Amino acid sequence: IDVAMLKRHTKYSGVNPSEPHINLFWEMLESFTQEQRRGFVRFCWAQDRLPANDAEFERTKTRFQIKAR
Repeated sequence: IDVAMLKRHTKYSGVNPSEPHINLFWEMLESFTQEQRRGFVRFCWAQDRLPANDAEFERTKTRFQIKAR
């Protein structure tokens, strides 16, 4: 699971992507093993993998959203 690619396809709502807690989130996700990352993806999308590349992200309209309440 490519965290950098997931980050490129993340939308933010009501929160600035450069806020410290957002940076900590990405650092934490980057520190995960691939197995832990698959668990995270399974939790968020109910599947074991993300699209394979940027084009597939766009074609499938897959996105990850981080938002404030």
